[in-house]
Amino acid sequence: MSDYLEIHALADGELSAQEQVRVRDRIESDPRAKAEFVAVTLVKSTVQTRCVPVANDEVWSACRERLDAIDKTKRVEGFVGRYAWALCLGFLIMIVGAASFNRMPNRQSVDTGDMARMVAGMTPIPMPTQKPPAEVQRWAERQLDGAPVQLPAESMQVQSLSRGLYEGRRAMMVRLADARGSVALLVVEDTHSVEGMQGASDARLFGHGQVDGMNCISWVEDGVACLLVGARPPMELEGIAQQIRLQR
Repeated sequence: MSDYLEIHALADGELSAQEQVRVRDRIESDPRAKAEFVAVTLVKSTVQTRCVPVANDEVWSACRERLDAIDKTKRVEGFVGRYAWALCLGFLIMIVGAASFNRMPNRQSVDTGDMARMVAGMTPIPMPTQKPPAEVQRWAERQLDGAPVQLPAESMQVQSLSRGLYEGRRAMMVRLADARGSVALLVVEDTHSVEGMQGASDARLFGHGQVDGMNCISWVEDGVACLLVGARPPMELEGIAQQIRLQR
């Protein structure tokens, strides 16, 4: 292929004197190369004598730009075709690496800004009817399936229970009520931190923040994030959270 390119370059007058001598010697010793050179020079001669010069410079300029674009496209396609397997392997490594990064400890988190979207996508779970509050409490705790929480049946009653997903992780919401109104307990599995909260540290168990304009208390235990949201003062929510948090 490189020999043919040099033959075309010779016909176009693009070679140095030393290169011309070398290529001409090659043509004289190789019948196929000589036939190629004759064909190229014949085509050039025919084009020069038969084709009418272009009178419209703008059209010719547009044609040249289009030809250059086609040439660039072919070079890109050739590169992609030659190294497609390497590119695919690189993309696969990136995808696997990103997935592994997201699954690393302390990488999974919950953002309080996503709570409204998460709750809106939840599906209500039919509750048992005509049951005492204590039985409804035990039923709800079974639905929570091992989450580190206990529902205070004596002080608060379960009003509703819903389930959904948050970024592929199981999430549930329990609505609890007492004489002062209702609060919502959100539980998200496989989570190690809650974004958008302040004050949570080793010395302070609960984080304080807001969700949709309401006060929120959060804590994380055993890879489960718990958020208690309600229209109540933070310290009152923290007192309820102390009852809900499973004491070990």
